[in-house]
Amino acid sequence: MSLIGKSIYIPGYATLDLKSQIGSGTYGAVYRATSSISEDDVAVKIVPGEEAGEAEALAHRRASEHPGTLPLFAAAFVPDLGGWALIMQLCLEGDLFSALSERRLIDPEECRSVFVGVCETIAYCHSVGLIHRDLKPENILLTRDEKGLIQPQIADFGLALMDSTSSASGCGSPAYMAPEVLANLEGYDPRSADVWALGIILCCLAARSPPWLSADLSDQGFAYYVRRPDTGIQEILGLSDPVHEAVKAGLCIEPDDRIDVQGLGELVHDADVFSYGWSPQRRGSADSGLGTDDEM
Repeated sequence: MSLIGKSIYIPGYATLDLKSQIGSGTYGAVYRATSSISEDDVAVKIVPGEEAGEAEALAHRRASEHPGTLPLFAAAFVPDLGGWALIMQLCLEGDLFSALSERRLIDPEECRSVFVGVCETIAYCHSVGLIHRDLKPENILLTRDEKGLIQPQIADFGLALMDSTSSASGCGSPAYMAPEVLANLEGYDPRSADVWALGIILCCLAARSPPWLSADLSDQGFAYYVRRPDTGIQEILGLSDPVHEAVKAGLCIEPDDRIDVQGLGELVHDADVFSYGWSPQRRGSADSGLGTDDEM
C-alpha cells in the first residue's frame, strides 16, 4: 500500500508529510518527505515489522559515527504503520548506480575518490564489528560538499550483521555476492564477503561494468576468471594494470587470501592510473547497462 500523501508523526522528532516514493526493496520503501521542523526535505524508510526495523536502526546508528555513512536523524516504531520509520538525509545526487548509468560520474579521479571513501567507511564499520552484507552501487548514495566535490554515503543497513561470522546464505545481491555466500558455506567471514562486493564495485567504477552477473561457474565471465585468475578480469574488462592488481586482491576466490578493506582502499588510492588500460575484449562480461567501450 502506497503511503504517498499521508502524514506520520515521529515521537520526539517531527510530523512528516510523505510526498513521493523514491526507492523500494525487499525490506522496505523509501519516501521523500517534508518535515515540520526543517525547510529541507528528508528521506524516510518504512521497514515493516518491529524486529527488522529496530535491528536496522541499531546498525545504522553504530555506522553513523563515521561521516561516510548516510546521516540518520531519527528512528522510531510507528504503530499505525506496523513498522519502523528511519528518517535520513535526502541525497539529491542519487545513488552510484544511477550516476554511472546516466554518465553523471565519468571522471576517473572522482571515481577513485568515491571508491576510496567507501572503503574508509566500510573499514570503520568492520573496526566496530559491523558488516554491511549488501554493498552495491544502489546502496551508495552521493552528495556534494561545500567545495562541490562528490562524497559517497553508505546506506541501507537492513542486512547488516554485528558479528564476525555468518551462516546466512543468499545475503546481498547476486552480482555482488562472494562465491562462499552463493555456495551456502556455513561460518564464512562476512567481512571478506564485503571485500568481494567492493571488488565488483571497483570494476563498475573503473570499467562501468561488473565482470560477471554471478560468481558461479555457470556464468561464462566468472568461469573464465577461475581458469585464468592472473589475467582473466583484465581480459574481460581491460582495466589499467594498477586497478587490475587491486581488483585481483579483492576478488581472490579463497576468502582467506583476500585483502582487507583498508588495504584495498590504499591500493586504489596509490594507483597511478584509474581508467581503462586498453581496449578490452569483454569476454562474457555482464551487460550491466552502465555503458560500453563505444560510449567512453
